[in-house]
Amino acid sequence: MDFKLFLEQSEEQKDIKSTLARIPKKHRALLRGFKIKMLNGNVLKNDKEHIGYMDDEKKEIVITAPWAYSKQHLFLHECGHVVYKTLSKELKQKWKKIVDNTTKPRVHQGYEEAFCHSYASTYCKRPHSIHDHKEWEEFIRSLP
Repeated sequence: MDFKLFLEQSEEQKDIKSTLARIPKKHRALLRGFKIKMLNGNVLKNDKEHIGYMDDEKKEIVITAPWAYSKQHLFLHECGHVVYKTLSKELKQKWKKIVDNTTKPRVHQGYEEAFCHSYASTYCKRPHSIHDHKEWEEFIRSLP
């Protein structure tokens, strides 16, 4: 491994560690065993529609470095998918109500995507204001 690559990887590992420290311990525990890959480019290779993904089966999170979002935001967004999958039916229904009552007009990419964007904005150093709703953040911070 060349020295530049070593430095880049160690910086990424530090960034991931400090970002994980921003989320609740129970959520960090859900991410144990996941491999995190950070790729260059604005979109995923061979997938011009996406900038990241989370794969439950492979226990893998992959993100790119798009122009409009920080790597931290994307990483937290994918962590949000892991957390969302663990929510009870009741919590998902509560989330749906909150989104329906706060999104005007009611246009969004779906309840899980809204959750993940808001999850990232809640714990990111520099949240994106489009996903920054007080009610959404209160819900996310109240999760067990």
